[in-house]
Amino acid sequence: MNISISNGIAVSSGNGKIVINGETIPTPKGMKTNSQTIINGRVYIGGYEFISETKSFKRTLTALFHLWF
Repeated sequence: MNISISNGIAVSSGNGKIVINGETIPTPKGMKTNSQTIINGRVYIGGYEFISETKSFKRTLTALFHLWF
């Protein structure tokens, strides 16, 4: 289980579940939760960026960069 806290955002992931600020978020098919980063209020997990307006994940180049480096 991974837990990250930064700038008032708490992210917990493990066993295929993701909890952001106490709310369980569904994961995209095939998403791995082993890599997570919080930068400037944005959450990146496994090559996906969390979009807070729609409460979903989107594959972005920035998220892939955080996954690889």
